[in-house]
Amino acid sequence: MIELKNLATIIQDGLNALGSNVFKVFADMGEFQNYYKADNSNDITKYVNGILEVLSPSILPIKNLQVLTWSTRVTFVLDADMLNKDDDGNFIEVTEIRAVLQKYMANNNGVPFSYTDEDDVIFEITPSFSGVSVGVASQLSPLGNALPMYLDLSYIMVESGINSNAVEILLNTENLYFETCSITRIRTADTNIFSTDNTTKQLVLTNGISIGLNLPLLNTQQGLIMEQDILIGGNNQAQLVQYKRGGITKNYIMVFGDNTESLNIGKNIGMSIKLAEGRPDLLTYGDNWTKTTEEITAGGSKTISLLPNGIVFWGDGTSEVNTTLLEESKTHTYTNAGTYTIVKYEIAEVQEPEEVESE
Repeated sequence: MIELKNLATIIQDGLNALGSNVFKVFADMGEFQNYYKADNSNDITKYVNGILEVLSPSILPIKNLQVLTWSTRVTFVLDADMLNKDDDGNFIEVTEIRAVLQKYMANNNGVPFSYTDEDDVIFEITPSFSGVSVGVASQLSPLGNALPMYLDLSYIMVESGINSNAVEILLNTENLYFETCSITRIRTADTNIFSTDNTTKQLVLTNGISIGLNLPLLNTQQGLIMEQDILIGGNNQAQLVQYKRGGITKNYIMVFGDNTESLNIGKNIGMSIKLAEGRPDLLTYGDNWTKTTEEITAGGSKTISLLPNGIVFWGDGTSEVNTTLLEESKTHTYTNAGTYTIVKYEIAEVQEPEEVESE
C-alpha cells in the first residue's frame, strides 16, 4: 500500500510539473510550519503549502487481496494578509491557484498509475477528483490569518489490478469511449443425455464473441454511423472491432446487434451498442473497406500482402485476419492443387468530416 508521504510527493510533483513549481505538499503537520521557506541561498521563497490527509479509508474484504479506497483532502494554506485583489475584488492568487488545481484534475482524473510498495507488492492506483473549493479566512496558529483552499480526491488501490482505462475498444480503427463494457463469449451447445459413462456430453455448435458498450454519442463520423444504425437499422455490414490491452490485440469481424439510444433532457445522448461476431464470408463490406480479388492456380503455399486489420479469404473455405502491426503479409498452404479466388478486404482509416468555413 502506498505511504501517505509518497502520495503527497506524487501530488506535489504533478502540480509543479504544470510549470508553477511553487507547491509543497506535506503528509505531516510537523513539517508544515510556515508560509515561507528559506532556500540554500538563505533567500525567503514563497510556496503554496498543503497538508494531505485521509478522511475516510476503507478496505474491501477480499481474502489475501488488498483493495482499498482512500477519500483524501489536500488543504492549501494561503497568507490572507498578503493576497492581492483584482478590479472585481477577487483574490488574484486564489484564481491562479484554482486554475492550476483544475488543470491537474483534468490531466489526472481517472488515469491509473502503478506503485510498488516497500514489500514489492504492485498496486494499480486510480485517482478520482471531486473538485476545488475555498474556505473562510481565519486565525490559524502559528501562521496568522490563513485562507484555506481544498482539493478533494479519492484513490482506489487494487493489488495487482488492471484498470479499465488500460483497455481500448476500437471500431473501424476509431476508439470507443465507453462508460461500461461487457464482453461475452456466446456458447450454444447440444446436450446428449444418453451417455455410457453417466456424464453429460456436450457438442458446442457456436462459439462467438459479443461486445456490449454504454457510451456517449460523440459528434464524429463514427458516432453518426452508430446513430444511423439505431435510427434506420438493417446494417449487416462488417465492422472491424479491436480489443487492446498492453501488448494484447484481438481483432474480430462483427456486425451491429440490438442497439438503443437514450435521451435525457439536458444530458448528452447515450447509446447502448451491441456487436456480435459474424461469419466474414456472409457479411457485406462498406465503403470503408478496400476489396481486392486475385485468381490463382496454386499448389502448396501462397503468400500475399495484407495490411494490418485486413482479412483474406483464401478461396478454399478458410479465412484469416491480420491482427499484428508488425506483419504485412500472410502465407497460406493449400491442401490440394487447383484454381482459387483470393479475396481480401482492408479497412481504411475513418476520415473525419471536413469543416465548412462560413462566409
